[in-house]
Amino acid sequence: MEGKSLPMSSDFQHYSFRMPNIGFQNLPLNIYIVVFGTAIFVFILSLLFCCYLIRLRHQAHKELYAYKQVILKEKVKELNLHE
Repeated sequence: MEGKSLPMSSDFQHYSFRMPNIGFQNLPLNIYIVVFGTAIFVFILSLLFCCYLIRLRHQAHKELYAYKQVILKEKVKELNLHE
């Protein structure tokens, strides 16, 4: 069977193997609902993820500020001890 091609059946020779032309106006309503619902779900997940990242960033800024305040107080105490 190396190099030999199988002949097509005479039943399939007159069929076209191209995909049918389906326009958006011909799709049933439930497909629109599924696509729209999936898009809304992904959009809401992205919003939640962005809000979570913003909250983490805000929390990191607060912790950094608190850390700098502690370091500043320690430096002030050291300066007062030397005097």
